[in-house]
Amino acid sequence: MRRHPSFVLVVLACVLAIGVTAVWLQAQTAKEPDTVLMKRATIGVVTFEHKLHAHDRKAACETCHHPARPGMPMKTPHQACSTCHVAKPAAPMKTSNRDAFHDALARKGVCIDCHIELNAKAATKVVAPVRCATCHIKEKA
Repeated sequence: MRRHPSFVLVVLACVLAIGVTAVWLQAQTAKEPDTVLMKRATIGVVTFEHKLHAHDRKAACETCHHPARPGMPMKTPHQACSTCHVAKPAAPMKTSNRDAFHDALARKGVCIDCHIELNAKAATKVVAPVRCATCHIKEKA
């Protein structure tokens, strides 16, 4: 059975389009980092062990990453918190960078709540940091 040349061209074009789309989608999906350096804190850099929290501790992605808001759409799939959460937020943003992680006294918030809960479990051998200087490390001059 003989195929019409235009049929072969259409099939080839479809295969090519699928291949290009697959390569493009793979390029759009950024690799999840093992560690993230949070440099904006004035009291010192925080080295966040992303792999430890996401895989070893099995923390849900939604614990830290939330969907974009209508007034603040995401620019990339794995956008840094500090892209929207800045030191002095401007409308429509209401939450500062610091407050996105913990309150002013580090008594409550995403990071500290989880650390306190983990430390409260009697069977836990790992002690999660709850003091500022444990996470915030001043860079040496």
